[in-house]
Amino acid sequence: MKDRKNADLPKGRLPRGPVLPAHLQKEPVSPSSLMDIVRRAEEEGDTVTGCLFSQEDLEEVSGSVLDFSGCVFQHVRFSAPEPVRIHFTDCCFEDCDFSSFSFRDGSIIRCSVTGSRGAGMNMENMNLRDVTVENCLLRYAGFVDCQFQDALFASCQMRQALFHRCRQKNLIWRECSLEEAEIQETQLNQIDLSTCTITGIRTSVSCLQGTSISLDQAPSVLSLCGIRVT
Repeated sequence: MKDRKNADLPKGRLPRGPVLPAHLQKEPVSPSSLMDIVRRAEEEGDTVTGCLFSQEDLEEVSGSVLDFSGCVFQHVRFSAPEPVRIHFTDCCFEDCDFSSFSFRDGSIIRCSVTGSRGAGMNMENMNLRDVTVENCLLRYAGFVDCQFQDALFASCQMRQALFHRCRQKNLIWRECSLEEAEIQETQLNQIDLSTCTITGIRTSVSCLQGTSISLDQAPSVLSLCGIRVT
């Protein structure tokens, strides 16, 4: 582990942003009916493309696979009671609510999530690539068997979040709260934690091998080895 006193913000290739259809980049755009379109897509096996969804709930989803491409979600609540297999590509999520929602066996590629809530959200066997998550509340969120590549979490509240058996390449945590987070069987090699709060983090020394920390964070890391700083 490297000491990062007076370090700059974490470096790394930032995720590529979503590529939205031209008509969604202009104002105003009339929202589409989320559940009507979802039911039609489930029946026909189509990809939902180029839609704006606003102030709706995604609920009562069947066991089929959902694909969204080039869509914008504003103030949408994801509330299906069972784990859902969804693929999102080139999508934006603004002020959405994923609390207690379960994603499984899907993917999130070239997407941005801002100002959203995901307390108790679960992701299992998900592929997250070129994803930016900013100013989100993700307390108690769980990530199990997930793969992160070029993913950025910035200014997120992730207290008591769980990362279990995850794989990462260029995962960036920037000014996030990871207090009492549990990180198991997840290698954090080359991740810079120096701008994050990691008090009470629950992990192993082997998981932290190759990370960068600040001098102020050293007591939290040493405590994992049973060493107290007096």
